[in-house]
Formats: sequence, C-alpha cells, structure tokens
Amino acid sequence: MAPALSRAAAEKALVHKFDMERDERDHRWYRLVLDGQEVARTFVSTGTKYQTLGDDLVAKMAKQLRVPPHFFAGMVNCPKSKEDYISHLRAIGEIK
Repeated sequence: MAPALSRAAAEKALVHKFDMERDERDHRWYRLVLDGQEVARTFVSTGTKYQTLGDDLVAKMAKQLRVPPHFFAGMVNCPKSKEDYISHLRAIGEIK
C-alpha cells in the first residue's frame, strides 16, 4: 500500500529535485528528459480534491515513472535522489 503524499510536495520534488520539465494543460505534466530523449513522464490533476495524493494516485504516478510506490514516496520525502532514480531506470532496462 502506498502512503498518501502532499501534491505540492510531489510537484516540488519532481521539478526541483529531479529536474523534470513541467507542461501545464488540463493537468500538470512532468517529463524527465535525458540527452534530449524523454525517459519518463507523469501528470498531476489540478483539482482541489487532489491536494493530497491518496494510495491510488501515488500508485498510478509510481507506475508512470516506472518505480514501486514506496520508491516514489522516497523520491518525494527525500531519501531517494535523482541519481537513485536514474540508477533504478538503468537497472530495469529503461535507459542505458
């Protein structure tokens, strides 16, 4: 079960800690681009009922980013760094 996370904390981590590009439309899209290639992306709903990301949304975002929910929680809550994330993506064969 994934822990609930603050939407603001998740968005802040995606942009500032993981250097993801933000593209705002109906949702806020976050893309990780390495060497000119999009490696991963996720989005966050902007509605007022999504101030806290519950288990289901944390799990969906984690899946989009190709990590387990607990790893995504670590990305937001500080133990996991951008280097940890890139190492994980390499380990599962998403990037070289």
